[in-house]
Amino acid sequence: MADTGWHNPGTVISDSASGGTKAWGNPANAKTSNNVYAIAAGASGGGNSYYLKCTNFSMGVPAGATIDGILVQIERKRGTNCCVHEWKIYIVRETGAYGTTNKAAHEWTTSDVYCSHGGTTDKWGLSWTPAKINDADFGVGIAISLDEGFTAGSVDHVRIKVYYTEPVGTNIKINIGDSFRDVAEIKINIGDSWRAVAGIWINIGDVWRKVF
Repeated sequence: MADTGWHNPGTVISDSASGGTKAWGNPANAKTSNNVYAIAAGASGGGNSYYLKCTNFSMGVPAGATIDGILVQIERKRGTNCCVHEWKIYIVRETGAYGTTNKAAHEWTTSDVYCSHGGTTDKWGLSWTPAKINDADFGVGIAISLDEGFTAGSVDHVRIKVYYTEPVGTNIKINIGDSFRDVAEIKINIGDSWRAVAGIWINIGDVWRKVF
């Protein structure tokens, strides 16, 4: 299994589609980890926030790969006055619409820490292709619940890593005259007789993968 490494959002907005009433201030601050925050603030009576909608991750999954899982990490904290709970955390599909599986599960702490959602084999209840993952509209939406009393939820950074199985090659290419060309078959000589090679395997990360 391979992965894309961590990718940051290129676009972050405050989206009222969550049904909440508290907008995120300075949503673009969640693009990188730098102790500058996107903030949703409550007031007496509490309330729920808009989505902090993060997209445009430029994931770069190779064509033909099989998507195995999606890991989202949110670096966040709450104020000291009262409590902040996750309310809605949905993957954002390539259409820009929110997914079907809510990953909200944690109460936020006063420490600025990363919290993980999803994992190596978690596809968030959806079917994925490399094109869907690589789409600029793919991402994640985060909405929080602010308890009674003035407090705030602060997000420093949102990042995504996608796990995938690399495509198995159907042919081998060789360079002839500075142009790569497909090799229809490979033969080796055994006892003065040329025989076709049924397959070639290489070892990548202690895993044997067929490349031809």
